[in-house]
Amino acid sequence: MKQRLVINTLLKAVLIGSAGLLAACNSSSDSAVATTSVSGTIVAAPVNGAEVNVVDVNGNVVAGPVNTDAAGQYTLTILNSSLDQDLIVKSSGGSFKDEATGNDGAAGEMLAYVVANSLSNNGSVSATPGSTIVAQLVMNHNKTMTEAQEAFANAFGYTPDVTVSPADATGPDADASEASKLAGFRAAVFSQLAMNLGLSQNDQFVMFTALAQDLSDGVLNGVDASGAVNVGATGVQLEVNIQNRFVMAVVDFKGSGYNQTGLANDQIGNLPFAKVALTTAYQIKYIPGMMAAMEGKTQFKLNISDENGAVLNLTPTIVPMMYMAEHAHSSPNIGCTESNDANGDYDCTVYY
Repeated sequence: MKQRLVINTLLKAVLIGSAGLLAACNSSSDSAVATTSVSGTIVAAPVNGAEVNVVDVNGNVVAGPVNTDAAGQYTLTILNSSLDQDLIVKSSGGSFKDEATGNDGAAGEMLAYVVANSLSNNGSVSATPGSTIVAQLVMNHNKTMTEAQEAFANAFGYTPDVTVSPADATGPDADASEASKLAGFRAAVFSQLAMNLGLSQNDQFVMFTALAQDLSDGVLNGVDASGAVNVGATGVQLEVNIQNRFVMAVVDFKGSGYNQTGLANDQIGNLPFAKVALTTAYQIKYIPGMMAAMEGKTQFKLNISDENGAVLNLTPTIVPMMYMAEHAHSSPNIGCTESNDANGDYDCTVYY
């Protein structure tokens, strides 16, 4: 009888101890906080030492800060409870070596806008000039993400993909993918554009803001709903031919000694068709004709005026070029003749 009592007591002690252990395990599991890991690259050129946060649409920090490494890369974790809202990866500060000039620069603000429920664990979000302009259109100019991306694509010829980590266009890793090289090349083109506009490497960050302001009315043409757009306090004004200046920045950077991506013309993709160009004395507008350019025989008009819109008596000469995958050559044409409307229009014919 005494032996049975001892055994029962021991069994009760073991069971109580086991139940307590199970309760402790369950309590620990229930209290674990679920998070999502996100990494990416901050690229004006790769920005070293930038402070990176994730904020909500009201500017409240939901993750960070962390700092980028020498390659512009960062990693942070976000509470899963924050993922059901739109979020912005926001970078500020840091240093970089400008792709177009080789100068050392101090970085400004860069952004990548991420719509609700689109992040997954070990996902990638990178901030570039393109993603910064798109984010500013959404955050500062009341565009939906779709509207912002469409306006950007119409202006610059592509849609920024924040899931692609850009390579350093001046020295990409040997194993960098074509998509990564192209993203790095496109980021570098904005450095080239800044240089071509007479801006410093540090001024390109206020240039992003000016380009977003210009695009707020849906058209990249140097003006918004209120009038001319200035690049911060630099004294530079975006002109009506700013889209053409971007196209020329693509051509200039591709042919520069700083570009080490090795991308061919067909890998860069179609450039936006800029329809206004300025020279030191003339304004030239392209007026579409019988069919799109680059398809067989193409007829179109050019309108040529001075900077004030006055009609000029000129005989223009055109030298159209075809850019193939590995080379470029001139296209046959019969030139331009003055139209009969006396408005400064010229009828042109080109064979592609």
